[in-house]
Amino acid sequence: MQRNRSACPSRAELPAGLASTLNSQLSTSLRDTVRHHLIADVPVGVFLSSGLDSATLAALAREEGGQLRTVTLGFEEFKGTPNDETPLAEMLGRHLGAAHETIWVTRSDFTSHLDRLFEAMDQPTTDGVNTYFVSLAARLASLKVALSGLGAMNSLAAIRVSRKCRGRCAGWRRATSRQH
Repeated sequence: MQRNRSACPSRAELPAGLASTLNSQLSTSLRDTVRHHLIADVPVGVFLSSGLDSATLAALAREEGGQLRTVTLGFEEFKGTPNDETPLAEMLGRHLGAAHETIWVTRSDFTSHLDRLFEAMDQPTTDGVNTYFVSLAARLASLKVALSGLGAMNSLAAIRVSRKCRGRCAGWRRATSRQH
């Protein structure tokens, strides 16, 4: 039986000094792209969740100077529960000195926007609902342009997540296949 292994080596498997070089190149690339995406005729904001991807973007945008504006999308049903990301995002916004705004979405907001939400999606996606509402939040915060970390985890952490989830997904598939 052959072990299915990712083509990407772990940090420990890299030749000496290569990890440091790759980290430096990634840092330079991220700073460069954020700097270029901040060039606009209108204020540019950052969608800020409590995740590492948006926190990194917001911190880099702050380092590039100018007035940092951040927007967080909160879900009223999660307010005050462990699933509520807003307190951490708001704390990060304060730490970065951002003009921060939290926009709350309720179940009735979701229901009233459902038709427009589906019209706005060009294809089914798990991120479509979040993207629709965070874009609406940006508009409500008077932002026409906002940076998003959406998809960053796919690029930066997918290998680690894939390794952790592989076993769980196999178990889930076995369990659901028995039900049908």
